[in-house]
Amino acid sequence: MSEDEDLGKELQDKAYEVGYKSPPREGQWKPGQSGNPGGRPKWKPISDELRRFAEQEGIVKGVALAMYAKAEKGDVSAANFIADRIEGKVAQSIGGSTELGPVRLVMKWEKDED
Repeated sequence: MSEDEDLGKELQDKAYEVGYKSPPREGQWKPGQSGNPGGRPKWKPISDELRRFAEQEGIVKGVALAMYAKAEKGDVSAANFIADRIEGKVAQSIGGSTELGPVRLVMKWEKDED
C-alpha cells in the first residue's frame, strides 16, 4: 500500500466509532459472506432417536398391527388412519357450492359523538 492509501484508511477508521450497533469493521461480515454458511442442521436429535428406537424394538410393527386390529373391530378412525397412510389423504375442495354466487360483505363504521 502507498502512504496515501494508508492515510486514507487511517482517516476512515478514525471517523468510524465502535459502539452500539457499530461493531468493529474487522468483525463485520464481508459482502456476500453468510453468517450461517452451513444453514440450519438437517438432523432432529429427538426424532432420529425415537425412530431408531422404534425400528430397533419393533414398536412400529406393533403399532401397525394394533391399528389393523382396531380397524377389523369396526373402529372408523383406525380405518381412516390406515387408508390415509396407504392411499394418501383425500383431496378436499377449497371453495363452496358452485350453485351459490359469491358472498358480498359490506361493513360500515359509525363514529360515536360523545
